[in-house]
Amino acid sequence: MPDCKLIRDRMPDIIRSHGDDPVTRIAGDAEYTALLLDKLAEEAGEVAAADRADVPEELADVLEVVYAIADNLGVSRAGLEALRAGKAAERGGFAGRVVWYRDGSPRSAEGVPGQRYHDAESAVRAQLEAVDA
Repeated sequence: MPDCKLIRDRMPDIIRSHGDDPVTRIAGDAEYTALLLDKLAEEAGEVAAADRADVPEELADVLEVVYAIADNLGVSRAGLEALRAGKAAERGGFAGRVVWYRDGSPRSAEGVPGQRYHDAESAVRAQLEAVDA
């Protein structure tokens, strides 16, 4: 299978403006759906791997892919937001930071995904305090 991935619509022009000649094609319907799901996984992975300062930009990429998936399904941004709001009203959001131990045994936060953001933030604050001292 060729090494290919879904890219943003203007990327071929941007690549050309840098002197390169991209080889591209337009995906068919079924392939487009599969490529969007691959792109969502790629972008979500980039969010997980990003430094805290880069996370908002990576989240914007995830949101763009989510909007494209919704559009591909015939769901508008407003419709998607209505679904999100309905679920939030019924089940709540994530602001409460509630963690469920499905096996019933609490563990420490070490090794928990997301912990590195807190660790990185603490390290930056310590560096700033050292500079101020």
